[in-house]
Amino acid sequence: MRLIRRSPRFQSRLQTSGCHWRWLSIGAVGVIALALAGCSSGSSPSSSGSSHGSTNRTTTSVTVPPMNLAHNAHFDITQGHCTGNKSAGWVLHGTARNSATTARTYSIAVDFVTNAGGTVLATEVVNVGPVGSHQSKSWSTPAAGQGHANLRCVIRQSLWS
Repeated sequence: MRLIRRSPRFQSRLQTSGCHWRWLSIGAVGVIALALAGCSSGSSPSSSGSSHGSTNRTTTSVTVPPMNLAHNAHFDITQGHCTGNKSAGWVLHGTARNSATTARTYSIAVDFVTNAGGTVLATEVVNVGPVGSHQSKSWSTPAAGQGHANLRCVIRQSLWS
């Protein structure tokens, strides 16, 4: 076996370059940690019937029923127009058409979302029915998202019971 002797100068460069990579690694980990911390708001998401970030508003909780694929009513619910303004709030109108042979009651969860960024500002749940077999019934949400201009109304889920 042959031993290779390295000069002190070469040995010094090896130690310095290893140190250099170590500092780069530590810096990269720090940058990633800061980026991830910026993605988290520090609070858990919630469903709220009021607009966040506005002043002098009452916050009310809305309970959205758990999704049940066996009772998905997506095809029975028609979304109409989302109308409103900043002061009065926003309302979504629609129609529930029962395609079954027995009466059904529908539960429709609607999110009121900002156009830029898609932030959910409010959620409302509308109960419609009972709707008779092969009958239709119009529905609309209570006004939501007061204090915010240019919101979109998005049906999150619709269930029948």
